[in-house]
Amino acid sequence: MSFPFLFYGTRPEYRCLEILSGSRPSEEAYPSAVGQLLALGARYTFRGSLWKTAIAWLLLMDENTFSLACERQECSSETLNQTVLTDMDLFRRLFFRKLPDGLPEDCCFGSGTGTLRETIGQLAFRLAEDLDRTKTVTQFRDTVQAYYRDYGVGTFCTAPAFRIEEISGRPELQPVQKLSPVRFPDLWGYELQKKKLRDNTEAFLRGTKANNVLLYGDAGTGKSTCMKALLNEYFSKGLRMVEINKYQFRHLQTLAQMLRERNYFFVFYLDDLSFEETELEYKYLKAVIEGGIEPSPDNILIYATSNRRHLVKETWKDRADMEEDIHHSDTVQEKLSLSERFGIAINFSVPQQQEYFDIVCHLAKRQRLSLPEDGLINGARAWGMHHGSFSGRTAQQYINHLKGEQTHAEN
Repeated sequence: MSFPFLFYGTRPEYRCLEILSGSRPSEEAYPSAVGQLLALGARYTFRGSLWKTAIAWLLLMDENTFSLACERQECSSETLNQTVLTDMDLFRRLFFRKLPDGLPEDCCFGSGTGTLRETIGQLAFRLAEDLDRTKTVTQFRDTVQAYYRDYGVGTFCTAPAFRIEEISGRPELQPVQKLSPVRFPDLWGYELQKKKLRDNTEAFLRGTKANNVLLYGDAGTGKSTCMKALLNEYFSKGLRMVEINKYQFRHLQTLAQMLRERNYFFVFYLDDLSFEETELEYKYLKAVIEGGIEPSPDNILIYATSNRRHLVKETWKDRADMEEDIHHSDTVQEKLSLSERFGIAINFSVPQQQEYFDIVCHLAKRQRLSLPEDGLINGARAWGMHHGSFSGRTAQQYINHLKGEQTHAEN
């Protein structure tokens, strides 16, 4: 069977289909292709028919003119819909062909551990089941099109978060394979702060005007936890997060261009953000926030966490040295203005001691630690004094310590 794809066929996994379908028979290549398909199934924990699930996986992962148009819900072109039937007819004939030799009739590579790869495998299995019920090539195309509309295409359809990897000088988004399951109720207190963050994010997801957000304040107060909880709560509504460190800020404009046409809402997450006086990467960040001739994309916001309210370090020398810098006040304002680019600034301060005790009790209850409250609080006080902090992070570390002791005693 030949592969005259018009839109699809760029991924290397297609060669396995060519070899196994008989279009490129080779005694040497055939066993290798079987092994590669089995490895793909194991990696993404396929189940059901390995052959059909692999084809469904390729359909889900292939970013092309048709699939991206469907993701944006702009696939109303009759010409495009009719032309892609050529590809869909080929896929359907492959899908329903006799199972190639060496492949199992039914596979189950385990339940996995809740990773991104497992999620993609589950989605591919569901698509394969739906495609198995189609009777015509038009139904086959419409089923695939519905998945693009509902879930998107490529890694974005199931990956909530990404990091940047530089490949040949250009930024590439690499999915985070497993996320912390933390939710907002896990962060005790800070109700006003959480509400401000959620309200702004919900406005963003509705497509209305929203602001870039700076979460600032003392260490260990839950700023990063809020970001993880935010992603877990709003992923199903189209929120995606890209974690970027300050040494990658030179790629911000390129990333914005890459993502502006995708049908998702992206938060650029800048964790523990601050700049020393000699670091100039903040200028890239200001350029993206302000926009240039081309406005900033409507589907991208910047959320940053920092222990500093003013992100760029300012020294007394900046204020006192009037000789070398003629426009001294402009220099000071240049350094202070970055934090002003965030329309919303949310303060996270260290809790009062009683609030710290409340956090400890709340966490102990969640961990099902059966300790008298007085003993728990006295231990929490001693732990906090020893570590020099009464923050939420300190409370969590204390509970982790108690949980470890309890587990050791039970064993």
